[in-house]
Amino acid sequence: MHGAAPSGRSGLRTIVIVALSLFVLVSGTADLRRLTHPIGVFGTVADLDGVLTAVAPGSPASNAGIRPGDRFDIAALKPQQRWWLFPHNCAPSAASLTVGVIHNGIEREVTMISVPEPMQATVQAAIVVDVLAGIIFVLIGTFTVLLRPTAVVWAFYLFCLGSAPFPYREFDAALHVPLSCLWIAVILTIGAAGLPGLLIFSVRILQDSVSGWRLWVERGAWLAFAAVAVLYYCYVVRAYLLGLPVEWASAPMERIHIALRLAVVAVLIATYLRALGTDRQRIRWMFVGIGIALVTPYLQLLLSGLDITTPAFYDVIAVVGAVAPIGVAYAILKHRVVNVSFFVSRTIVYGTITAIVVAAFAFIDWLVGKVLDQSRLAIVAEVATAVGIGFWMNALHRQIDRLVDNVLFKSRHVAERALMRFAAGLPHAASFELADDMLADETAAALGLASAAVFRRTSPHRFERMSAVGWGAGTATCLDERDRLVLQLEGERQALRLSEIRWSRADVPAGSAEPALAIPILIRHELGAIVVLGPHKTGEDFDADELRLLSNCAVAAGAAYDHLDADALRRRVDELQHTVESLRTNLQTHGVPSAT
Repeated sequence: MHGAAPSGRSGLRTIVIVALSLFVLVSGTADLRRLTHPIGVFGTVADLDGVLTAVAPGSPASNAGIRPGDRFDIAALKPQQRWWLFPHNCAPSAASLTVGVIHNGIEREVTMISVPEPMQATVQAAIVVDVLAGIIFVLIGTFTVLLRPTAVVWAFYLFCLGSAPFPYREFDAALHVPLSCLWIAVILTIGAAGLPGLLIFSVRILQDSVSGWRLWVERGAWLAFAAVAVLYYCYVVRAYLLGLPVEWASAPMERIHIALRLAVVAVLIATYLRALGTDRQRIRWMFVGIGIALVTPYLQLLLSGLDITTPAFYDVIAVVGAVAPIGVAYAILKHRVVNVSFFVSRTIVYGTITAIVVAAFAFIDWLVGKVLDQSRLAIVAEVATAVGIGFWMNALHRQIDRLVDNVLFKSRHVAERALMRFAAGLPHAASFELADDMLADETAAALGLASAAVFRRTSPHRFERMSAVGWGAGTATCLDERDRLVLQLEGERQALRLSEIRWSRADVPAGSAEPALAIPILIRHELGAIVVLGPHKTGEDFDADELRLLSNCAVAAGAAYDHLDADALRRRVDELQHTVESLRTNLQTHGVPSAT
């Protein structure tokens, strides 16, 4: 009964994550439809007061005599028509619109019919690249939060969803505003969470908990999220539903965004300066990625200010921001910058890559079918693609295997080989001292651990520390049968994370070398020794592959100790037999008959 509630919460959490991700993916990838069915445009760009900032040459608006600086009479329009016109125009193709246009205080009424948006090759490329970048954002954020739904990873997930560079123009053109308020509210709420989520993530990286100024910054991020969401809702209600001017809200919105970006930069710099040793190496690429993502919107503004007739460049530059989730995901997967138990195995990586390949094939199938659906070339292209991927799979598997091992698991692969050699040689150790030293030294060196200690049973009620790495003067030299760790290992007979059993002693290494894992070594089904290991020097947690290797080493150590015990016992028996023979000889020399 006690396990039902956590399981239910986990299931509900997974449903929420998948639903949000699918919502954003479906809404964003819908823009691919524009490749074959362009939306309708009038050729205008207007602010939230209806004042035109740009009019495309040769567009319906330009042909109707509308010029930059004119203002639409938005109060006289229906909500749906306002949605079509500003801030950027997007409507169904061939949609008719009659609107009042005010020029130098004089209003006149014009009628325009939308035309298909220009679909040059550069615009098509921009759509595809934007959608692919958005997919990267959503998939990376979803992947990480499903693996470890902690507060810091949730913040990263919200950043990924809110910052995904989907155009959303297809949905904008298809929406009926009064009936689509829920969709708009969800999209705006997710968008409002982007930068605040990044700030919360920045506050919590490399932190077990937040306090002091970091806690205040985190609270400020939540307030900024609320403020941005309210301003977004104000846009929709005032501008589109009521037809009231709302451009005044743009300035505070921009100030909040600038403040959030500056806060992220300041927190990241403070975290970097505070980080020691390998921590800086672990986070540097993540910081570079986030920094690039923060300046991307201003680069977009620069490009749009230089030439408003090149939307492709404006869109493509948004893809540069994809380096942020890629950099963060790389830091989490490779360097474990989040101080949580984060499990990544080859199975998950291979499964993800396989899913991407399948998704790519599905995308090719859809694209070929849509673009070439009026010719027989669709069937030919689809069959050729399927056959090509089939022949490519074997080579792809080898390349993926090499890539995964070299990029994500190279150090683990080296450690695995070292531990396998160590486990193979350990049963042949010539002395207890050599076995003790190999257990501590080789394990710590192979896995890059901050500390390691071997406690071996020396009496029925006592384990003495025989060898150690990172255990200085004043640390524990023995464990007795009343110790919580001994009792737990006697019962569990398997590796235990010390945080799970709340094992705490004042006489063990502290800080980055604090013990994190205990491995029991069984000798003839009895607990004969305990290996206490600290965390990796890089701060990452032990994963399933490492636990399997350590368990194999424990079995080898048990065999080594058993072998040494047997040798010691054999020598003792030989000594006793020699002593008995000597005594028998002496007795016979003195004429005393010996017992047989």
